[in-house]
Amino acid sequence: EYAPEVKEISELYPYLSLDYIEEQLKRNDAFNTEYPEDTLVTISHKALFDSEDLKGQFRTIAEQNGYEAKDLGEKECLAVHKMFTQNGAILSDIFNVANQVGCLKGSYEGYNIEA
Repeated sequence: EYAPEVKEISELYPYLSLDYIEEQLKRNDAFNTEYPEDTLVTISHKALFDSEDLKGQFRTIAEQNGYEAKDLGEKECLAVHKMFTQNGAILSDIFNVANQVGCLKGSYEGYNIEA
């Protein structure tokens, strides 16, 4: 059984599994501790797509939303975003990008955070 918060979030991000949402929610306190409010962080999101066309669509959407998109290969892409932290901001960024990847039938390979 999932917490009500997990179910609420899944309504906002329909392409994410409940397990993934729950797993990331558990990391929010660690994110807030490691990256206190107003810390400038760079989050890199790695995504894999079945075609160059879908990867191109993702790149366009990412760039329209303030991310720098880089090709890592024929079907793999990195979306990089700099932001100042606040409670839940890192989590929202992860959910937004992972959900978009899922919407385009891609595979969200993970993220890396640097301060």
